[in-house]
Amino acid sequence: MEGARVLDLFAGTGALGIEALSRGASRADFIDIHGGSCREIRRSLNELGLGEAGRVRRGAVPGALDGIEGGYDLIFLDPPYDLEDWQGLMERIGDRELMREAGLMVAEHSSRRRLESVYGRLARNAYKTYGDTSFSIFVMGGGDG
Repeated sequence: MEGARVLDLFAGTGALGIEALSRGASRADFIDIHGGSCREIRRSLNELGLGEAGRVRRGAVPGALDGIEGGYDLIFLDPPYDLEDWQGLMERIGDRELMREAGLMVAEHSSRRRLESVYGRLARNAYKTYGDTSFSIFVMGGGDG
């Protein structure tokens, strides 16, 4: 985690990105559509002395991805379980240069939703299920894009 750049999509409380910063990540960007969530993330970052390392953006994913520069080592993706356009979101992430080569993306999703094994240059290399929650871990550079 040391020195990593992290992107927390559908950030909610920002817990994942904040945890990454507390473990040595150099930068974390947070995107969430809800203004209250964005305010709480900023408050938490400031209270923890991490305000300089975190950047919070209010916006709807995937549209908000257009305004970020990329080069992330780690992306946390935790959308609502009822998100309809998983395919479009995953393709957009896999086709854009959001992640560095060999960067990781951890996607949390309902265990009833089956994600593809490849989206552009993203390839799944691990999958775990815990009750109704599944985690798919993708690596950049392993796909067919």
